[in-house]
Amino acid sequence: MDLLVELFEVSTQEAKDETLQWIGAYVRLAWLRDIYCNKCVTRQWTLIARAYLLLLVGFTLFVNKSATHINVIFLNTFCDLSQSGSYSWGAAALAYMYDNLNDVSKHTTKHLARYINMLQVIIIFFTSSY
Repeated sequence: MDLLVELFEVSTQEAKDETLQWIGAYVRLAWLRDIYCNKCVTRQWTLIARAYLLLLVGFTLFVNKSATHINVIFLNTFCDLSQSGSYSWGAAALAYMYDNLNDVSKHTTKHLARYINMLQVIIIFFTSSY
């Protein structure tokens, strides 16, 4: 909640209401989109960039099965926007995908919720290089 209050300048009550909807420190992507739109109206560019980047990683790199929320821990990487470009996003996404591959191997799994295009690129790259 402290990250949300500090980095998005929302009230403590609003941050509490949003995070209590999930087990753990998650926010809905729809709520995040609303924050983005509200900050666009007020032209708070740094807050807009943080919201956009968190939406981007929530929709592409760190997608969960519900595809409706994202862990707030990823917001930590956007505290200092000048440092965000120096992170190894590809390695982080691969580690996240690898961590979740166990779900795919279960016979009850109906679909893969991760960023499947990146997995396809990795497969093509490794099969064509040999």
